[in-house]
Amino acid sequence: MAEQDADRERCRLAELYAPMADGELQKLARDYPSLSVEGQESLEAGFRRRGLVPEVDLRSPNVGLDVLEWSELILLRQFRDLPDALLAKGSLESSGIEAILVDDNTVRMDWFISNLVGGIKLCVREQDEAAALHLLEQRLPRASTSRVLVCSSSLRDRNAVRWTSRLRRSTVQSPTAARGWESRFR
Repeated sequence: MAEQDADRERCRLAELYAPMADGELQKLARDYPSLSVEGQESLEAGFRRRGLVPEVDLRSPNVGLDVLEWSELILLRQFRDLPDALLAKGSLESSGIEAILVDDNTVRMDWFISNLVGGIKLCVREQDEAAALHLLEQRLPRASTSRVLVCSSSLRDRNAVRWTSRLRRSTVQSPTAARGWESRFR
């Protein structure tokens, strides 16, 4: 009974792979280890039927895996706290630089031992070191703040002139406040 199910699955997958373009089969070959045994056999049969050669070695244990070697990584920064490390990693990844946090789960489980393990380590590939350092050394833009300028003539009225630095405009709340502000700041 199990053999009949396997045969049915092979037929189903052969029908699924038949209308696929050659590029789609090559893309599927990159995920070869994740396929079922029947899926692997059907994919190999599809390549043979079309006379194609897979771009990757299907029998290699690392097919479909992007292997990042530890020898390629360098320690860029160390962080005591997880939020700071996650922000740095996120800023690098949003710029297209692959980054890895080491010991983040250890610190997440027990933050008290962060100093013991040397903190959370942010690692990048050697070729990305200069660009990553440049990104992390940039200062973050300050959030725009609103300032309140109070006119001397209107202190008793509590009327104020509000000025927003980002918009570079002022909004006057009363005519007396405007006259007091203009005369004082000219």
